[in-house]
Amino acid sequence: MPDDPGARGGRVGRTARVDDVVDVVVVGLGVAGATTLWSLARAGLRAVGVEQHEPGHVHGGSHGGTRLFRRLHWEGAHYPALADRSLARYRELEAESGTTLLTPCAHAVVGPGDGPLVGRTRAVAQRCGTSVQVLRSRAAARAVPHLALRTDDTVLLDRAAAVVRPEATVRAAVACAAARGAQVLVGRVVREVRDGADGVVVVLDDRVLRARRVVLATGAWLATGEAARVVGAPARRVVQAWFRPVHAVDRRAPVDPARVGTSVDAPPGSIWPAFVRQVGGDRFWGLPDVDGRGVKIGGSSRLLDPDRLGAGRAGPPSADETTSVVDFVRTWVPALAPDPVAASACVDAYTSDGDFLVGRVPGTLRLVVCGGFSGHGFTHAAAVGDLVAALCGPAGPSATDVELLRPHDPARTARASRTDHVPVQRPAPATTP
Repeated sequence: MPDDPGARGGRVGRTARVDDVVDVVVVGLGVAGATTLWSLARAGLRAVGVEQHEPGHVHGGSHGGTRLFRRLHWEGAHYPALADRSLARYRELEAESGTTLLTPCAHAVVGPGDGPLVGRTRAVAQRCGTSVQVLRSRAAARAVPHLALRTDDTVLLDRAAAVVRPEATVRAAVACAAARGAQVLVGRVVREVRDGADGVVVVLDDRVLRARRVVLATGAWLATGEAARVVGAPARRVVQAWFRPVHAVDRRAPVDPARVGTSVDAPPGSIWPAFVRQVGGDRFWGLPDVDGRGVKIGGSSRLLDPDRLGAGRAGPPSADETTSVVDFVRTWVPALAPDPVAASACVDAYTSDGDFLVGRVPGTLRLVVCGGFSGHGFTHAAAVGDLVAALCGPAGPSATDVELLRPHDPARTARASRTDHVPVQRPAPATTP
């Protein structure tokens, strides 16, 4: 199957025709919207996806070459089951699209043994039966040879994580959805969504769509317009930068997870474990170089002005924005040269408790929100798409689905009791503001 959704023979593109009434319109085709559209099409529902840019664009949170699929979750014991389901769906998407999306790697959680990151992660792993190695001292140093460790540091190592290709994942899901009959409109801005007893009206510049349900999978754009007033998930911006190892790397060396964490002489960059490291009150993370771009490092997020986001793109990071990441690399990742070779920024909607927003928008009849992933949604996106499709289907979610969705009920963050007029996107100018 081709990776390019535009090769879908008229199903995808600016001239696609849409029936007057469909089952579901998905607004936004980042990873959450794309996997939702794919799941809807798999379920046999008549679905339309609308994206203001192109699938796999660089203006939201589903880009950057690599993302981490992890099984270690400090966020809560309700995540491992979601991750297991998501992994199964990602494997199905790989098979259906004929595209490799996951590259196996190890994943290390690093910090003081009595600190919150290691403590919570270990507690969740024990409760959920997730296999993890608990390493200290020399064993810890051998597992993460690229990192500087303190004497009180503990390393939790999972050898069954993976690096995900975000752009390829989005494009594969959109292409597979289109192949199953979904219609996709790209380069379209949604001006407003009107919810009512007889259905939902979705207003674009050149047409009006009508649907029985609408899924708002707009990522950081949940922070704009009326949607922000309802679900309360402000946008945040995360800067990431790429670094080269101090020593030369043979980038043709395959990733061999069996070798990860076994030798300080292992080829660097490509097989070092992914990591999340606690430094004081901050967390930094790193991903191995599986695509030749370098080792990717990121850190804390900052609030983003909704006006900049509403303009359609957040802009490239400045040198000042990369300072904290560079300082972290200089201090804690001595195996990397501290001069970044590239940098970019992702944006996402963040909730106050870090859990997602997946379910009916409070005060509405037919609007479903799928977002608020708070910087850790890529692991779970394929499962979330599955759950949203079940919410929109005639049979509704199963009892298992309901339990998976319960922690992410948007009602917990609702700021208003009723809205029937939800602008969800604004026009994107040709240049970055």
